Amino acid sequence: MRLTAWIVALGFWGWSSTAIAQAATLNFNSSSGPGAQQLTVNSVSVSIDVPRSATPDGDPPPPVVTVQVSGKTVFRALRPDLPGMETLVEIAEMDASNPYPEVIISHYTGGAHCCNKVEVISSDSTGKQWRSLELGAFDGGPHPLEDVDGDGQLEFVDRDNRFLYQFSSYAGSVPPVQVWQLKNGQFVDVSQQPPFRRLHEEQAEQMLKAIQETPPRSPDSNGLLAGYAATQAILGKFPEAWKLVESRYEPSDWGLDECLGTYDDQGRCKGQEVRYKNFPEALRAFLQRNGYLPATADR
Repeated sequence: MRLTAWIVALGFWGWSSTAIAQAATLNFNSSSGPGAQQLTVNSVSVSIDVPRSATPDGDPPPPVVTVQVSGKTVFRALRPDLPGMETLVEIAEMDASNPYPEVIISHYTGGAHCCNKVEVISSDSTGKQWRSLELGAFDGGPHPLEDVDGDGQLEFVDRDNRFLYQFSSYAGSVPPVQVWQLKNGQFVDVSQQPPFRRLHEEQAEQMLKAIQETPPRSPDSNGLLAGYAATQAILGKFPEAWKLVESRYEPSDWGLDECLGTYDDQGRCKGQEVRYKNFPEALRAFLQRNGYLPATADR
């Protein structure tokens, strides 16, 4: 099987789901036309109103997002980038610290691979104050939340986008699973916590099969090996994964140069610049830097 075919197979939904809680969803896009789109669950409702008429200067007025509780408006804001190419609106329970479910708005911003921009509108512990929280922009388009651990609180499941293009092309990059929860009004990366181990086990199994069916030294194989090593590190099986990395990696300059700092306006590194001698050395440093391995990890 070609490596790119495995990228599709692994994708977002490369694992099985035994989810218990579910979200109420509403899908729409720019072809849906003007007017209000509304979703309601019990006392919480969200509407996105796309105006029908242009402003006096001829520009389209921005859509308005409104959240109401029992008919009372608790949040209202302009969202010029909606509805975009594709928008997913959800009402779901994400945070047990407040009395109401959250409103989640995910929309595809366009571009070759980017982005799914995720916004969560949530109340405080009293239920009286609501605010918008940005989870971030992720590769691909909108996809639903999941209750992976079956605790009644839904999680945002994606891939660790830091792996994309790091050691191979986009098509050759196969990042590990990443899971986010909303706890006490803050997003928390819970990817490496025990309740989500099953996701990594399933991902590692599929990654290993892809590696075994990919000829050694194949183009872009380093992207697959990087994701596999990170996933096995989460599972406490890094030493066995490392043997496979050393025996199957492709000699390549991709990812060997690293800026340990920020860049200026001209794209020049403002911190320490490092040149690694090979892919295994660069990968180990990358995994340590991003929390997959401790700084003094043994092989």
